[in-house]
Amino acid sequence: MRKNVEFLSKVAHKSYLDGLKQTGISIGNIPNMYGMNRILKDIGWAAVAVDGFIPPNALMEFQAYNVLVIASDIRQLEHIEYTPAPDIIHKGAGHAPIIPNPEYLRRFGEIGCKAISSAKDYELCEAVRHLSIIKEAPNSLKNDIASAEKKVEDLQKT
Repeated sequence: MRKNVEFLSKVAHKSYLDGLKQTGISIGNIPNMYGMNRILKDIGWAAVAVDGFIPPNALMEFQAYNVLVIASDIRQLEHIEYTPAPDIIHKGAGHAPIIPNPEYLRRFGEIGCKAISSAKDYELCEAVRHLSIIKEAPNSLKNDIASAEKKVEDLQKT
């Protein structure tokens, strides 16, 4: 979070940092659903916790109805820089600060839920979901992770 805010304060639009303050997300604390819902309510939004990935069009539909979908997990320390698994830090710090401009995010959700619906979209979503699960599981084999990464890469090319 510290790295993100430091980097984004130099390159992101000013509204991101303003949004970060407005949503009450701080560098020193892990966001929690109760606190986020309390703050988002004042902006006309709500948050709902999910376990990992949900289909892209479902994510967008929630957004179209002013509901921010937040994965309740936190990525492992060894994957702190990147993991395909969504987590509460990524969603809270990456997506929530955009909400103070509610029309943008809501409209994006309306369009996205109609645009993301092909069989290939679902196949890719399931491949990324599988990768995120095995990459975060403590006893996963490196070969299994590599195979899942290759499948995602191959599907992205199509």
